[in-house]
Amino acid sequence: MKFYFQIILLLQIITITAFPEINNISPEKRDKCGTFLTLEQKKKILSSLCNNLDTNGRCIQQKTFPSASGKFLIHFDTSGINSVNLTDNDLNDIPDYIDSVAYYFDYAYNVEVDSIGYLAPPPDYGCGGSDAYDVYVFNLGDFHVNPDPLYGYTTTDSLITRQRKFQCFTSYITIDNDYSPFDSDTNQSGDTVPTFTETGIMGMKITAAHELHHAIQYNYGISVPGTGSLYEMTSVWMENRLFSESKDYYSHLKTLFKNPEYYPFGKGNDEIGYKYGIFCQYTWLNFGDVVLKRMWEIIGCDYPGFYALDSAYKEQGTSLVSEWCKFLPWLYYTGSRSIPNKYFPSASEYPEIKFWEDTTFTQLSLINPGYLKPFEFRAFRYKLPSEQNKSDDTLDIIVTNIDLKTAIEQSPNDKYFEILCVNYDKTGTRPIGNTKYFYGMNANEGFIVDSLFFSAGTVFYSTSPVFPNPYRTSLHEKLYFPVPENSLINHLAFLNIYKTDMGEIYNTILNISTYQNIKVAILDEIPLELTSGVYIFSIEYHGKKEYGKLVIIRD
Repeated sequence: MKFYFQIILLLQIITITAFPEINNISPEKRDKCGTFLTLEQKKKILSSLCNNLDTNGRCIQQKTFPSASGKFLIHFDTSGINSVNLTDNDLNDIPDYIDSVAYYFDYAYNVEVDSIGYLAPPPDYGCGGSDAYDVYVFNLGDFHVNPDPLYGYTTTDSLITRQRKFQCFTSYITIDNDYSPFDSDTNQSGDTVPTFTETGIMGMKITAAHELHHAIQYNYGISVPGTGSLYEMTSVWMENRLFSESKDYYSHLKTLFKNPEYYPFGKGNDEIGYKYGIFCQYTWLNFGDVVLKRMWEIIGCDYPGFYALDSAYKEQGTSLVSEWCKFLPWLYYTGSRSIPNKYFPSASEYPEIKFWEDTTFTQLSLINPGYLKPFEFRAFRYKLPSEQNKSDDTLDIIVTNIDLKTAIEQSPNDKYFEILCVNYDKTGTRPIGNTKYFYGMNANEGFIVDSLFFSAGTVFYSTSPVFPNPYRTSLHEKLYFPVPENSLINHLAFLNIYKTDMGEIYNTILNISTYQNIKVAILDEIPLELTSGVYIFSIEYHGKKEYGKLVIIRD
């Protein structure tokens, strides 16, 4: 009997997914998945929660309840460590929580199978008491009871006899009994932390969507070489596809954007797949359900996962490589860089990519070499000092390796690249915007692709200069900022002061007055945040904003 695939979990915002590689990032988060656990690990969980097993090794629970469609049989307890809340507001002699479990598994089936058109999970030949798909309700989330708290997991059961390269299985699902906000676990530092990000019914709903998709996947077959990442990617996406109001997947984005080099999409590990539900969202926004559904149909014809995904795109007149390259700007334009009504609808709420290198150009040339795994991406930022009256120009670069063959074969074959930035016209480089700088890339031809994002610095202009400038703490008491021409005496102006990379460090509201017949806003005391250095300021009045540079010398 084989056990693959996982779901779940925890990362401060999680879904039903896991984060093993998070151990390399933060002691606050760790792997909480269940589907990819070994047989021994699953037996350990089962032994801690159930002592009464049937001949198939499944738990015998106190009660069962069929869903309205008859497609699911819910197994649960009304007493003991796995007991559910017995509240029964509709007086049907079934706890409301179990009513909800049955309803949302039916709903997930209606969307994923009846509407989208995925294969239904195969019947299990009467295991669990009927041919209905079995869902077991345990107290999975509390580490006082279960040493490895989970959202849930899907377990392969019986091999379906077929003349197939990829093996198919019947299966059953185990979920938590309440998704309580008080269920807890211990993190890598030994601290007690909540098990679930989404709690209550929402935690159960997204688990149903996620785990049912694993059950569906087992009817298409377990792809070899391993591409567990695609299994988890599409299961995570089903959470958002069915319940867009859930923000659980944001935790995966936070982890991916913080350290993208840890999660190369082309490496087929299941834990990587959780991070790329966002790629399914990109695919759905551009193609609807057709590409991902077709990928599973091609896997069902015994083709490896990444080959199947590429083939599904090709049937739509494109390719995995092409769509991956188009996807990179979607990853860049998030957070403060998001563009309304373009890219992801919730892009402004997403984190921003952390730059592998964030460097200010200070010499004749700058070279950054490295190696990339298949479909790994990294971001670089180069601040380009300007001799004009403006802030630094900025060149952001996302570099990726589009080696599809290696991804399909799941073989190690990293590709070399080398970023070059110079302040003179060098062979093999091209100009960067309207600047004196040039950019080039040396790499394995045909494998390394770059996306460039250039931002020109802000031009400074004002009716008169800020004074005194430079400001010396040993000589001066006040700073006088020029205000826009439309300013009125005794009105208010908004002052913002930034570092040279335009990161704001101070803001305040100042009264407009005059000094030597010039309208100014006066800063009576220099804040401690302004240490010795060069700063950029903006002064705004009624929608008109002017900029300037300021030098502070603390002596």
